[in-house]
Amino acid sequence: MKWDVHMFDAGEHGNAELVNKYGFALPENPFDAVKLDKAGLIAIASKQMGTGICQQRCSFLEDQR
Repeated sequence: MKWDVHMFDAGEHGNAELVNKYGFALPENPFDAVKLDKAGLIAIASKQMGTGICQQRCSFLEDQR
């Protein structure tokens, strides 16, 4: 019929993959984000950069929830 509605499940993909595969993106796509553990991120950065440099460069993280 002319006005049939077709639905499909694209799966759990970020917007980059949705655009590449299907030609659309979702405005608030829950799979288009990465959750990071702040303490773990600071620990890894300290190990890679050294504690002093990490404290200077990562101080903005302390103000975030």
